[in-house]
Amino acid sequence: MSIIVVFEREKDREAIASLLEKNGLPVRCACRSGQEAIRTAKHLDGAVVICGYKFPDMTAERMSHQLSGSGAAVLMIARGTLLDLVEDDSIFRIPAPFRPAELVGAVRMLVQLSGRGRRASAGMRSEDEKLLINEAKALFMEHTHCTEEEAHRYLQRQSMERSLKLTEVARLVIETYE
Repeated sequence: MSIIVVFEREKDREAIASLLEKNGLPVRCACRSGQEAIRTAKHLDGAVVICGYKFPDMTAERMSHQLSGSGAAVLMIARGTLLDLVEDDSIFRIPAPFRPAELVGAVRMLVQLSGRGRRASAGMRSEDEKLLINEAKALFMEHTHCTEEEAHRYLQRQSMERSLKLTEVARLVIETYE
């Protein structure tokens, strides 16, 4: 599974790529623009794309939309206020600043899921699966008094830690609160 790092600032690209490589996750390509990342990902048999919120030519959300169906999973790193603006549930998110272990763990999980041929992105989810996840987030928000973003991150983190699909974690949350 190939890893692509996409950040507008060279310093950010180098720092993320270096962190991943030091932890045994080789980076295939470091890109500055969304189009460059899209071209690269479409030539590969699946990829994990780690990116910021915005590039010179597009947003990460637009890039993710153009990558749908390519087998690429998108992991966005940005400040919480920017993550709150993202409506695309297929994008995995890590709020900045982050702990290095959090990023490395998330990338390993996405590589593992993609390598097994499992659906790593929510863009391929059925409407029933999307409703299930939204119901789980609503129940979690009601019982913990957290925001939707915090509930989504909780579900993602549980999915990573337990090596379960997001929909399976959603079912567990619903069973817990009903």
